[in-house]
Amino acid sequence: MLLVGAASNSGGGGYDIDNSLRFRSSASAYLNRTPSSAGNLKTFTQSVWLKRGKLGAAHEIYNPYYGGDGVNEAQFKFTPSDQIQFYENGTSNGNYITNDVFRDPSAWYHIVLAVDTTNSTAADRVKIYVNNRRITSFATESYIGLNTNTGWNGTSAQFINRYARSALFYFDGYMTEFNSIDGQALAPTDFGETNDNGTWVPKKYTGTYGTNGFYLDFEDTSSVAALGTDSSGNSNTWTVNNISLTAGVTYDSMPDVPTLTDEDTANFATRNPLAYSPSMTFSNGNLTTNGTLASWYGSASTIFVNSGKWYWETTITVKGTYIHVGVAEEDWAPNVSTGMNNNTYGYYSYNGTKIRNSTFSAYGTTYTTGDVIGVALDYDSGAIWFSKNGTWQNSATISEVQAGTTTNAAFTGVTERLTPASAQYGTATQNHNFGQRAFAYTQPTGFLKLNTFNLPDSTIEDGSTNFNPVLYTGDGAVDNAITGVGFQPDWTWIKERNGAANHGLYDAVRGVQKDLVSNTTGAETTQSTGLTAFGSDGFTTGVLAKLNTNSDTYVAWNWKAASTAGATYAVKVVSDSGNKYRFDDFGTSAVTLNLHETGTYTFDQSDSSNSGHPFRFSTTSDGTHGGGSAYTTGVTVTGVPGTAGAKTVIVVAASAPTLYYYCTVHSGMGGQANTNVTKGSSNFDGTIVSTVSANPTAGFSIATYVGNGVSGATFGHGLGVAPELVMVKDLDTAVSWVVYSKPVGNTKTLYLNLSAAQTSVATWANTTPTASVVSVGANGLYNNGTTKNHIAYCFASVEGYSKIGSYTGNGNANGTFVYTGFKPAYVMIKRTNTTGSWYTFDNKREGYNVDNDTLLADTTAAETTTDYIDILSNGFKPRTTAAAVNTSASTYVYMAFAKNPFKNSTAR
Repeated sequence: MLLVGAASNSGGGGYDIDNSLRFRSSASAYLNRTPSSAGNLKTFTQSVWLKRGKLGAAHEIYNPYYGGDGVNEAQFKFTPSDQIQFYENGTSNGNYITNDVFRDPSAWYHIVLAVDTTNSTAADRVKIYVNNRRITSFATESYIGLNTNTGWNGTSAQFINRYARSALFYFDGYMTEFNSIDGQALAPTDFGETNDNGTWVPKKYTGTYGTNGFYLDFEDTSSVAALGTDSSGNSNTWTVNNISLTAGVTYDSMPDVPTLTDEDTANFATRNPLAYSPSMTFSNGNLTTNGTLASWYGSASTIFVNSGKWYWETTITVKGTYIHVGVAEEDWAPNVSTGMNNNTYGYYSYNGTKIRNSTFSAYGTTYTTGDVIGVALDYDSGAIWFSKNGTWQNSATISEVQAGTTTNAAFTGVTERLTPASAQYGTATQNHNFGQRAFAYTQPTGFLKLNTFNLPDSTIEDGSTNFNPVLYTGDGAVDNAITGVGFQPDWTWIKERNGAANHGLYDAVRGVQKDLVSNTTGAETTQSTGLTAFGSDGFTTGVLAKLNTNSDTYVAWNWKAASTAGATYAVKVVSDSGNKYRFDDFGTSAVTLNLHETGTYTFDQSDSSNSGHPFRFSTTSDGTHGGGSAYTTGVTVTGVPGTAGAKTVIVVAASAPTLYYYCTVHSGMGGQANTNVTKGSSNFDGTIVSTVSANPTAGFSIATYVGNGVSGATFGHGLGVAPELVMVKDLDTAVSWVVYSKPVGNTKTLYLNLSAAQTSVATWANTTPTASVVSVGANGLYNNGTTKNHIAYCFASVEGYSKIGSYTGNGNANGTFVYTGFKPAYVMIKRTNTTGSWYTFDNKREGYNVDNDTLLADTTAAETTTDYIDILSNGFKPRTTAAAVNTSASTYVYMAFAKNPFKNSTAR
């Protein structure tokens, strides 16, 4: 497609792009040009933005030369294995095939090829970059010879998206911003930049082009021929072949672009060749699906939504036997024999019925070849409507759809995250339009086209501000300062990569030097030479071998909890063997408080019970009644106790002494207030007091508490929403870590230090966590030992930043596609229905797909390089049949954190 109009992704950076060109392999679309004179044959750069369509086939990007002898030629292309290959003068001279595979059809790749055969360093004569990352790992790397004359910029026929030797290997996908520079080997930064959200976006090239250089922006759509216009000023215009501007399915100039300008220009949804039945095929930039299987098969799209109003259309080109059109939930399996019956909402061609979870109901009229089915999905009213050739079914009207009147809707009560989906039986072809072409019928007012611009903004646009992995090499020194995290971490999890060693888990609530191990039952230990400090951009380790052996390699995963310390407590006075202060209606009086130095704490005395009981601090127990005086450093008093607005506020000073709160009028009302260098503040939401450092924006908190052995006791977590995954460890006892996971449920538990399957046990008191508390079991169930200290790491999904979920394996090397809504920086996967380790992946240790550097949270094992998953712009996908992540019919839970939300992501 032509990239159409896009300014910058939110966060700044980038510039307006007007069009992309869709190349349809089925239409043999390509561009060609034969230069009249040669330019520089030794030095050149090509920069292009591509969004892939069909995968798993040879696709030419640029093919400038064929010598006619069957040997000498030059190519820049995708291989059938989805690698990038550059070779010149046959495979014996210069041949480079990446280890990276590029099979993310949901987002844009920026590919830069920079060649300078005059470079004396052989490894630097050919440089390939993808999204500003230089590729340095090659499956084949045969250096091009010094001072080799290439086919680039010569006088032979040059082809874009077609093989020069014969009419083969047409690229299927979208292309924009094709810059070719004759005579210079440039860097990606000449054509792109990182915006404020850490996303790589296009920028205008402002340099010179040289003799045969050109710039194709595909902006001029006045005619097919105009699409080949060279906008560099060189007038090196290209001939356009088999491209169409005819309105309808074949229209090849589209507003599908790698930047965001408005709702008409962005990265549009297409059908997803990563989430489909193996028997289905894709073409026309993944906007056409077809197949011939004599059973049900289907596909989903590249974008899921769970809010807003959306409209799209599917044209039935060949109906085949049956068609279902509708939407699917995240766990829909498009290759099941029941079509759109399970985990979907569908409209059925055969008799016009609607289908939800195998229930067929009367709805509309039948449809067949040539009909256009419109779908309107409205989360505001929780309804779905279908139209046929512009007529809304079940007597609904477009006015009702626009108003959200659900009386005649196909379905109501819709809350699930959904994606456009369809299934078919028999020989059938469908064409899909999510707004990248003009709709055939009226788009309901207020309903949006399905593209990334229209997705809601994430509260966290750059995931690395709250979670970030860093790699480092040990130096064996007493103080090894590790930087590059980007923030002061509050939880750091470290694992040696190149050797067998225990994991090391450290957090700012327990304090530095307090060591936990994820792969054993071991109690907390104090390691004076372990992690010795948290810094503003990282942490410092001592000489503890598992953290800092000289020349060993390590990964540290880092999370941020509360940015600032503090809390507000509602104070009441109760009669409890005399008047006593209570906080937040907690059931115990005069409790010991934990306050964090530098934190701001407000003690609200507006409740009428506070009348006559001024709340103050002292360094002496019971304050003035114990012979001491009021402590006033950082203390502000407002109003009269027992009246609206009355409060005492303290900003706890660094190195503040232990304090005591008391009533200036009556003795015996107060208690102790610890002022800690460790983070965390007292939380009274549960039946057990906890000390919590919470980052609700990022869905992460750290809580410590002392168990009471009572089944059903609760502790507060501070997230404000129900956590979906909770890891708990008894700090005092050699017992297992226990893990609550929402997909597993509240009647079972997992064990972080074990590969064991989920176990039915009342660890969570058979109670789901709430927005304020987590329930724990009885003494002996590892998370509520009587008088035992515990740590809990709590997580809740945050749209566009983090996801706790589950999936079912399919036992196929083309594994289950898992949509997260963001580009993961970290994924941890655990098989739940039977034995399986906790497999951990991130975007730093390998940096490309297949992401094949794996560590196990439950073992000491060194990093392995077995291929397991692709990390994608909108999720991840197992690429193996291994039981670790993809046994057929097995269930897996996962926890993932983002680099960027899908709205702003480029492909991995």
